[in-house]
Amino acid sequence: MSVTPVNERLAALTAAGTSVWLDQLRRGMIESGELERMVVEESLRGVTSNPAIFEKAILGSPDYDDDLAEGAREGLSAREVYRRLGALRTLPAESFTDSAICSISSAERRTT
Repeated sequence: MSVTPVNERLAALTAAGTSVWLDQLRRGMIESGELERMVVEESLRGVTSNPAIFEKAILGSPDYDDDLAEGAREGLSAREVYRRLGALRTLPAESFTDSAICSISSAERRTT
């Protein structure tokens, strides 16, 4: 039986009532299992993303290159491509414990 190492300092913060959050989410972290590892081993309890963080993820990794190229070939607008890229669309529900939170801010404007 394999024992998963836990970051004891982060676990102590969680036990004391402090939630550890991540603010540099990108698709590759989800698809590779890195995000799930951080939940299990590093007591990660929350993830946040907003347009600036998402932009860094898009520009800072090849995770979105194929989707960007496909959107361009299809003649999609920047907004349509942005919606299609959704960083969390592949996140399985079981990746987080029941105490975990995900917050996503959007730059889209609503008209009512």
